[in-house]
Amino acid sequence: SPHALCTNTLASFTCACHEGFLGDGFICEDIDECTSYIDSCDVNANCTNTVGNFTCTCHPGYTGDGHTCADINECLVDNGGCDTQASCTNTMGNFSCSCNYGYTGDGFTCVDFCDELSYVNISDSWRNVNLGAGTTSYCDSGDWVVQWYRVVPPAGTRLANECPPPDHCGSAYPAWYSGTEPTTPGEEIVGSVCTNLYECCRFPAAVTVRNCGLYLIYELPNPPTCNITYCTDD
Repeated sequence: SPHALCTNTLASFTCACHEGFLGDGFICEDIDECTSYIDSCDVNANCTNTVGNFTCTCHPGYTGDGHTCADINECLVDNGGCDTQASCTNTMGNFSCSCNYGYTGDGFTCVDFCDELSYVNISDSWRNVNLGAGTTSYCDSGDWVVQWYRVVPPAGTRLANECPPPDHCGSAYPAWYSGTEPTTPGEEIVGSVCTNLYECCRFPAAVTVRNCGLYLIYELPNPPTCNITYCTDD
């Protein structure tokens, strides 16, 4: 056989199949080491039979020469390709991405729960109830646009949710949120805004509040009269 070694002997000769072949030397057939389970490939490698031999190739997610394969920690490079607002978790031969708290998506793309909404930031420091009594010259009525609003520093992080004293938050009659705040990302609750005008809850009006994960947004109505401003808190 062309796959055998011929050895001359006294007045004769012998034939012996090459390594990787089986037979009597005159007929030699390839041994499929892969299906015979006599290969030396790693358990995390693919065995490919060749004529008289075999090759080993590590599975995706592993590195090595095929005979020895080690897990690749994909998370060590560029967060595994996960979104910047996601956590990468390495597993044997693979990895997974999961969005951080306050974000939603498949881990490769993460958005917060209010990305699809357009909102305006309220950042006026004079609105913060903790500044105490001060100027009362501001007014939110008139040009106020009914839309989504987010309270951000230095104003604070949310609307005041307790009745503020008069002459706070930039006006004589501060407006505040009366109701339960949503606690689950994506959740919306309808509460009320009240104005402290001789009593804590004058001019109650419905307001929708949405939990965006890391912050709240409010769909605020136009105050009914001047000398009213929305009051904020830390």
